[in-house]
Amino acid sequence: MFLSFHNLLYTISTPHEILNKLKELAFHVFEEVLATIKEKAIEFQELTDNQLTLSEMQPKVVSYQELYELCLETHGASFKEHIETYIASLYNKDLREASIDLVREVHQFSPYRNPMIIVFFAPPYYPHSSSKKAPKIVELCNHIIDIAKEKYGETLKLEPFFPGLSDMSYLGINHDRSIDALKENLPLWGNGYSIPLKTISELNIPFINIGPLGKDPHKYTERICLSYSLDKASHLIYQAVLKAFA
Repeated sequence: MFLSFHNLLYTISTPHEILNKLKELAFHVFEEVLATIKEKAIEFQELTDNQLTLSEMQPKVVSYQELYELCLETHGASFKEHIETYIASLYNKDLREASIDLVREVHQFSPYRNPMIIVFFAPPYYPHSSSKKAPKIVELCNHIIDIAKEKYGETLKLEPFFPGLSDMSYLGINHDRSIDALKENLPLWGNGYSIPLKTISELNIPFINIGPLGKDPHKYTERICLSYSLDKASHLIYQAVLKAFA
């Protein structure tokens, strides 16, 4: 089994939409791989005069939920009991590795034995959240931008989202649909991993992110501008607090 993990940063799409996009992309990649194999086979035949017989294969892409339901339909209660026992054995294992192991175990029960691509989600999940439509937050941001320019000579830019991972994602959820697609295709959901989506949705706390100034995050060249990050940014945060509670 070949595995590929990708971090996905998104600002609008729902889990359901992302899943469909990934499946569509995987299908096209599968088609390209099969086409390449056929082309190489033809080239080999022309070079060697050996006739090759390639098995007829069609691209097959399924979500984890679709794979699970296929196996359950084929094997019934015994499959479900086996998977529940197997999940218990994954306790305390790295969540990403445990997700891989669980998908691999479910696949063992699949009646479809030709190559397939299985699309699924793995922890951690950070809901996309934004306060760009909150009037008070926009007013507060513009206030901080003005102070930064007038007092420190710094030109700040208001971005609609933070292009990275942030715990602010857990302060609110901007969509309440398609969450089922997340739960059904995140193999460990409710079995070692979950987040309180309902509570987060009910909170919906407005927020802003006044961050430090740096470059190359998570690289060996990562660095930070101390004069801005420890001096100017800290004062801007203080001014933001004063304005928020004025």
